[in-house]
Amino acid sequence: MSRTLQDEMYERHEQRMDHYGRVYKDTIEKEQRYKIFKENVAYIESFNNAANKPYKLNQGCEGGLMDSAFQFIEDNHGLTTKASYPYKGVDGTCNTNQEEKHAATINGHEDVPSNNEQALLMDVSSQPISVAIDARRSDFQFYLKGVFTGARGTSLDHRVTTVGYGVSNDGTKYWLVKNSWGTQ
Repeated sequence: MSRTLQDEMYERHEQRMDHYGRVYKDTIEKEQRYKIFKENVAYIESFNNAANKPYKLNQGCEGGLMDSAFQFIEDNHGLTTKASYPYKGVDGTCNTNQEEKHAATINGHEDVPSNNEQALLMDVSSQPISVAIDARRSDFQFYLKGVFTGARGTSLDHRVTTVGYGVSNDGTKYWLVKNSWGTQ
């Protein structure tokens, strides 16, 4: 017997509950959480799949500062995939032939006003937002999972992508952040 998409989605929700140790107070709350899960999965999959193929993008030559990186993407008319032009972690000269195989483009960028949480909420509800955080002088470098509650600093030295927000079961508001650091 073939599985329906509904069955597969329910199984994914159950796996997520197991992975994060989620237990809901009753079937009503569980069904509400399942509905939210399905909506979020649908949104994420439609957002992240260009032409039904997800890409990891090369951050481009001249990266580093967010505005400089975005300007490079605009000037270069896009970015290639990480698979097509892998990051090597050393200074050198860009391979212009490889960087011209574009998988994604942007047609502009703008800064979200500093310390304006409402503006960030509005913007991240429609697109990912690049933000600067203090990662080296804070506890963030030791973060593993869950809602980060460690000491935070004010020296902005690392860029991450804010992709959403939410409220934990205990009422703690949080930002959903995608980081490029590896496990090491």
